[in-house]
Order: sequence, then structure tokens, then C-alpha cells
Amino acid sequence: MLGSVEYAWMCSPSYLNAPREMALKDITGHTIIEQAHESGLGDIIGTWLAAHGVTLNRSIVSSNLTALEALTLSGLGLSYLPRQAMAPLIAAGRLNVLRTDPPLPRIPYVSMMQKTSDDDFLRFVSSAALSICDFSRL
Repeated sequence: MLGSVEYAWMCSPSYLNAPREMALKDITGHTIIEQAHESGLGDIIGTWLAAHGVTLNRSIVSSNLTALEALTLSGLGLSYLPRQAMAPLIAAGRLNVLRTDPPLPRIPYVSMMQKTSDDDFLRFVSSAALSICDFSRL
């Protein structure tokens, strides 16, 4: 495993200035800006929401994290974004963090490869990725 990332529900203060805490089922009353379910993150969050009995009614879908950030900052809805990477925007008051019960799960990031005859090279690449991955940036 390369690491895991804490995601949180976020929105622009222009979309929802309060409350900062809500029941998970209450997000269904909002437009959700989400990753496509074909992406790993979108699939994990979609499965997690379904397991908690949550079905999204209105959503804007993108597979680009930078686009999700921009749409959220524009005040178009709520989104799940990586907390650490968004810390400067949270500190500047440009994004509000919404706490839900239960909170979003931490998302694991892994290195996967097909076993081949060149296992030494794959071990090197995997080791290099482990040493340089920085999940605090977009």
C-alpha cells in the first residue's frame, strides 16, 4: 500500500455556510459533485454510500479532481475532497468542511502490477513510488 487519504465532504461558503455537521442521509438534499463511478475513488465512495443506504438524487460527475475542486469552489454543490490537499483553501475560508456521521472512509492507494519475469524492476518501481508519493498535493 502506498498510503491512504482522508476525504471529507466540502462545499463553498456561498453554497452552504452552515451547518458544519449533518446526518449522512441529509446530503441527498444537495447536489453532489462526485468522481465517476468508473474511477477507483468514485467506485469506493459509491459502494460506501450504498452500504449506508444513501442514494444520490442530483449529481455533477467528473473524473478530474481539479475540476471537482473548481466546481465545488464555484458553489455548485457538495463534494468529497482530500482534506490535506485542500487544507490551504479550508484555512483561507474558501471551503467549508462538513462532518457527517459516519464520516467518509480513508481511501487506500496501492501499487498493482502483473507478475512478470522482471520482478526486480517492478520491485524497484514500487519502492520508488512508495518513497516519493505525496498525497498532500493534487
